[in-house]
Amino acid sequence: MASGWRCSVSRLHASYDAVLGQAVPGPTRAEAAHLLIGRAVAEVKGVTPTCKLGCSACCHFEVEVTRDEAELLAAVVVSGVAIDRERLARQAARQRGDPAWAALVAPENRCVFLGDEGECRVYAHRPSACRRLLVASPAVECGRPGGAPVPITIPVAELVVSAALSLPGNHFTSLAKGVAAELTWAGRTSMEAELTVTAVNLLTGKTTHTNTAYFVYVAIDREGHALGRYFSARGLTVAVLKYRLPEAAAPATGLPPSQQDALAAVRLVRSRARDWGVDPRREGLAIGD
Repeated sequence: MASGWRCSVSRLHASYDAVLGQAVPGPTRAEAAHLLIGRAVAEVKGVTPTCKLGCSACCHFEVEVTRDEAELLAAVVVSGVAIDRERLARQAARQRGDPAWAALVAPENRCVFLGDEGECRVYAHRPSACRRLLVASPAVECGRPGGAPVPITIPVAELVVSAALSLPGNHFTSLAKGVAAELTWAGRTSMEAELTVTAVNLLTGKTTHTNTAYFVYVAIDREGHALGRYFSARGLTVAVLKYRLPEAAAPATGLPPSQQDALAAVRLVRSRARDWGVDPRREGLAIGD
C-alpha cells in the first residue's frame, strides 16, 4: 500500500515537473504554477477555509516566494503598482527568520502589496504561499500572540511547489528580499525612452513598418539567458544578444542602436555558421518586449 502511494506521488510530481519545465522561466512559469495550485485548492472537499477579504494577519508574516514569483511581482511594480519601497528595503535587509517577524500584525511587518482596507492589491498575482496556506479556524487566531490557527493541508499544492523549486534557477526567498532584488536588477539595467522605431526584417534588411516603442529595461536574465537554455535543451543553437538601449529620442538618421546591434548579431551568426554548425538558411530571431 505504502509503495503504491509513493509511486503515485512520484508520478504526479513528475507530471508537474514536465508541465512547469515547458513554461518559460519567470512570470510565465509562476503563473503556470499558480494555475496548478488553484486547481488543487478547488478540489479540496470537506473543509471550508475561513480566510476572507480583510483578515490580512498572514500579510504580516515573512512570506516565502520563488524566484519566478519575485520576478512576477517586480514586473507588476514596474507596470505601475505603487509600493512603499523604503519599507520593502527595510524588510529585505532583515535576516531570514528575523525575530522582528514574530511581532505579527505590526505596521513594519505589513506587506507592501496590502491595501488600506486589508485587501491584496496584487491578488491575481499573489504568491503560491498566499494561495495554499489556508486555515479552518477563526481568522483572529492567525494574528494574536498565542493563537491556535488550524491549517488546511493540501498535499497536491505542496507537490506543485516542490516541482517548481526543483527547476534550475528557481528557489525560495522572502517576498521582500526577492522583489527588492528583482527591482534592483531592473533599476541597474533601466532607461526609459519613448521613440519611433522602424521595424526591419532582419533576414532581408527591408523596412516593414514604423511604430512607437517604450523601452524600460533590458531583461537579459530571463528573456535572454533563460530562454537560451530553454531552446538549447531542445536541440537548438542559441545566441543571446545584450543590445544597447536607445537614447531618449530616436537618432536623426539610421536605425536605433538596439536594431543596429540586432542586425550585427545576425551578420555575426551567419559569418560563424560553419564554425558553430549552424545552417544559415534555418535561423530565427526572438525578441522580448
